[in-house]
Amino acid sequence: MSERSESINHNMGKRSDERSKEDASARPEHQVNPKDNPKELMAAAEQALLAGEIEKSLELSEQASDLAETQKDYAGVLNAQAYISILHKVQLRDLPESVGIEDLKRTVLLEELGQAAAKGLKIAEEQDIHGQPKSVVLLRLGDYYYLGGNFQEAANKYKEAVAEIKDYDRPDKNTIYAEYLGHYGNALGMAGDEKGLVELNRALGIAENLIEGEDQERSQEVRPFHKLIISSGILMRLAEVCLKQGKKVQAEQAFERAQQEAEELQDKYNIAVRLNDLAKLRKLFSEQK
Repeated sequence: MSERSESINHNMGKRSDERSKEDASARPEHQVNPKDNPKELMAAAEQALLAGEIEKSLELSEQASDLAETQKDYAGVLNAQAYISILHKVQLRDLPESVGIEDLKRTVLLEELGQAAAKGLKIAEEQDIHGQPKSVVLLRLGDYYYLGGNFQEAANKYKEAVAEIKDYDRPDKNTIYAEYLGHYGNALGMAGDEKGLVELNRALGIAENLIEGEDQERSQEVRPFHKLIISSGILMRLAEVCLKQGKKVQAEQAFERAQQEAEELQDKYNIAVRLNDLAKLRKLFSEQK
């Protein structure tokens, strides 16, 4: 189970407080000159997403990708394609659970997610780009297979994403490693492999030992709310896999812990995404009774 909040949080990178609180009058939202560089277009795409304008964010991200490609800025293309795949994933998560036209939309969005991730991976391999840029598109390609129900292929891509983290040279390496390892363990477990629980528990151990603090730029500290997002996500995946493998007691224990952390996220930071995710997971528990 992959979540909207942590995916966006990770791909946006370490945005400073000054930037996140930037005065709109100092930089009018979305007013981007077509001649601007890809980084400026991507910054505007992020602002559009924060404003809830996902279609505008997609448009700007695609412009950034096209511009970066004409400039032979392959890292820029890779970054834009990874972001585009995240936006399609957000759209998928926001679709109502219904049949008919929504099923068609879901199919189209899933394919668009996969195409964006595949394009990014192709560029990474052709240009021999490794580390963070490649790991992100591998993670998104894993999402494509996972959301399509191909858990084994999803596990393969997540495993490749985890391997790419070895080339990371950034303070938040452990944070990212815990998140990616959680995705890998989840897919592996859903594919019926008992090793999935081992990897999930390993990811949880890393997440629980992350150092809380506000100095993400120069140290291994992680903001308290981000730590809760990572650990609660892993706990939900753990609950899902335990349920899948018939370990109901362990599933309920993991669910209860995830519930506590989700409520803390809501109460302290006004972040409700985990409670929404848990509502969907609760349905799986109901179906098992």
